[in-house]
Amino acid sequence: MRWIVSFVVYCWATAALGQSPSFATILLDVPTNTGIQQVKFKNVACGTNDSWQFDLVNNTTAETRVEWVFWLEDDEGDSIEGARQSAPLEPKSRVEVTLPFSCEVPFTTLRYHFQLAPLGMDRR
Repeated sequence: MRWIVSFVVYCWATAALGQSPSFATILLDVPTNTGIQQVKFKNVACGTNDSWQFDLVNNTTAETRVEWVFWLEDDEGDSIEGARQSAPLEPKSRVEVTLPFSCEVPFTTLRYHFQLAPLGMDRR
């Protein structure tokens, strides 16, 4: 809930200054926001290519492969557009992820799911 409030306050403040909030960095400071212990995403921002980006962080001491899906839903809760990606994460590392969703789509409207994937497996 705190990151939603931070995002709303940031948008209000930038709008008051006459600036666009589309290049906002959203604070997501929960212990895990992926549902995977010691794996989280943070530093959500609009990238230079006008697509959402974030850092996926592995705080474990083991190599981990993570798979994720981000999607949009219509008013009835049915998915209308989605993107699945995966990445291997070395112990105590992070990777930068770029989503195929434009920053014109508010990040808070994107739904997501993360899960562990078997090492050595790569879905394409």
